[in-house]
Amino acid sequence: MAGKTIKLSKYRWKKTALPESVASAGDACFFSLEEIEPVDDDPNAEVGATINGSVEDIFPSGIDLDSFIHIDEFDESKSIAPKSNNQKESTHSTKKLKRISAKDTLGHPFVVEKTTAPNLNDHDTFHITDAPVSDEPIVDHYKVPSDSKWLEFGLNLQLVQTLHKLGFSCPTDIQAKSLENTLVRHKDIIGAAETGSGKTLAFGLPILHHLAIQLQKNPNTACIGLIITPTRELAIQVSDHLKRAGAAITHKITPIVGGMSLQKQRRLIATKPHIIVGTPGRLWELIQEDPELLDMLKHTTYLVIDEADRMLEAGHFKDLDSILGCISVCNTDNASQIKRRTMVFSATMLEDDAIKQKATLNFKKHNKIKSSLFNKLLQKIDFHDKSPVYINLSTEGVTAKGLLESKINCLKTEKDTMLYYVLCRYTAKTIVFVNSIDAIRRLVPILSYLGVQVFGLHAEMQQRQRLKNLDRFVETPNGVLIASDVASRGLDIPKVDHVIHYQLPRAADIYVHRSGRTARANAEGVSVALVCPEELVTYKKICHALSKGRLV
Repeated sequence: MAGKTIKLSKYRWKKTALPESVASAGDACFFSLEEIEPVDDDPNAEVGATINGSVEDIFPSGIDLDSFIHIDEFDESKSIAPKSNNQKESTHSTKKLKRISAKDTLGHPFVVEKTTAPNLNDHDTFHITDAPVSDEPIVDHYKVPSDSKWLEFGLNLQLVQTLHKLGFSCPTDIQAKSLENTLVRHKDIIGAAETGSGKTLAFGLPILHHLAIQLQKNPNTACIGLIITPTRELAIQVSDHLKRAGAAITHKITPIVGGMSLQKQRRLIATKPHIIVGTPGRLWELIQEDPELLDMLKHTTYLVIDEADRMLEAGHFKDLDSILGCISVCNTDNASQIKRRTMVFSATMLEDDAIKQKATLNFKKHNKIKSSLFNKLLQKIDFHDKSPVYINLSTEGVTAKGLLESKINCLKTEKDTMLYYVLCRYTAKTIVFVNSIDAIRRLVPILSYLGVQVFGLHAEMQQRQRLKNLDRFVETPNGVLIASDVASRGLDIPKVDHVIHYQLPRAADIYVHRSGRTARANAEGVSVALVCPEELVTYKKICHALSKGRLV
């Protein structure tokens, strides 16, 4: 009809009674109106007259309709007979078309058309129509470079393929050391590395590698790994990272954290996950009420304690101590058959002579080592090796190399104004750390009123709200997160440009973890401390503890 002007009054219209369901909706819209074009219209034709021409004549489909079976003649009990070789040949000179008949899970047939080119170097491509969803992992033929550094450790090829697809072309220093000692030398590890160095994959890849091997032997492999983290957000982040890294293999990775439905987590545990990532509080709560979970954890092949120094804080150590005592290999009936690998990681286990002694001596019988909470933690762990390997890659500097550290002197009453000035003058994705929840509740509405896209994060928030605020902060360009130290440990929030210490932390290790939210993975970042006269003593102690001169 394009290009022609037609008066609707020339057509002969016929009145039709509408059904009640349509009539009741009013006449504000059209129902079931279908426009078919092009058509040879004749405004003077009689009602019901046949229109000359057909859509098939105007738009030839190029599809051989003789090869299809009419629905009334189709018999599901009979398979479709394959065509002869002559029938399979296409008139196209460069490609051949193969049809494979199959049935989905409901018995309905579907067709897979495979187009193959004569050039054997080209990859085959498949066009699948109405294919059923499969629970099996997708087999990816991504080519791994023959000189890939990951292959040097004998890492599972599917994992190597996924790592290259995710952009991890080579391991970081801590990952290389971890893979060498776990996969090649089969050693337990006590590791220290700067924030943002890739510790999650350092302990996650050996577990995924072992899982891939076990699944080939036994598809019903039980839980092989337990990863304990100090915070809920870190547990969920570790779980997500491992799911992406292990996308090429079948796996069930379950986060067990507080603040979420206890009933749902019981159901997840009942599915017998391969890897459990949890916080001490919720894990201990479930272990006490579920003997099957306790038995499952006793037989795990890998135990990981992430951010170990944070575990020593009040509220964590008691639960962790109880968990380690219950899942000890010594408490199992077949203790001699369980060869558990243990990895302990953190960013601030630095220059600790006691730790170094424990890594080189049979510390369970060594009484001369100074007692401390960390020593007690290590004594609770059943290291398979009498001399676990101590990896310290943070000796040159506690903070990341790409981090620019600075301070701004101001009065305590000027901090709000100075914070607002920095946020407006240097717009970027920023995390502002404070020491109290009251400070968060005061700053968030003030900055929001001033037009700053700001979000809060603290321990008293419901877990759902905490995750929601984190997601919104990640998705907001130049967003600002006002957070307590719940966000300072281990969280890998992408593309954080600035960290502002609105209030100085009470200890040097907290300063390290706060500053470590930026300048991650060899990127650059800025850490700014707002220092008032009342905080000068704390500021000097932090500088002394980190062996730094006065910050810029």
